[in-house]
Amino acid sequence: MSTRTLREVFVVTNELRDRFFSKTVSASTGCMIWTGAVQRNGYGAFKIDGHKIDAHVASWRIANDGIGVPLGLLVMHMCDCRPCVNPSHLALGTNAENMRHAHIGDKSSDYKRFGEQCSHAKLTDDIVRTIRSLYVPNKFGYRRIARHLGLTEKTVASVCYGKSWKHVTTEATE
Repeated sequence: MSTRTLREVFVVTNELRDRFFSKTVSASTGCMIWTGAVQRNGYGAFKIDGHKIDAHVASWRIANDGIGVPLGLLVMHMCDCRPCVNPSHLALGTNAENMRHAHIGDKSSDYKRFGEQCSHAKLTDDIVRTIRSLYVPNKFGYRRIARHLGLTEKTVASVCYGKSWKHVTTEATE
């Protein structure tokens, strides 16, 4: 969800509607998957009157005659599919409601992934155990381990000082 949004009411024209929905494909789940530009956070991006807006927010606003999202509320995905822009799958809610909804029935895979389950993880549980077994303060420190394993000092220090990969125990579990 972007912090910069177009708050002014905009006119919803057929051209705007056609331009927006031409960037979607239908899924068997009923979701309308955004195929246009995507931001780093995984949400689609769309420009209206020269202002970038999250695609799901644009969809909700197009379906609601261009009105702005009231302050303190956000557009939530009720289908738990981040690229979905189907207006019937979107609803207004508070951030707290959005977080509660995301955690119902383990729908919050985006929020619960950690360690090797993260798509951007550079380490594995075994490498973390190796780092921790090698670390001896003032003898075989994080700088030396980083050079030895070809990792950054910051990554190794974070593991050594317990700031990351807290879930990894000393013993491997089978």
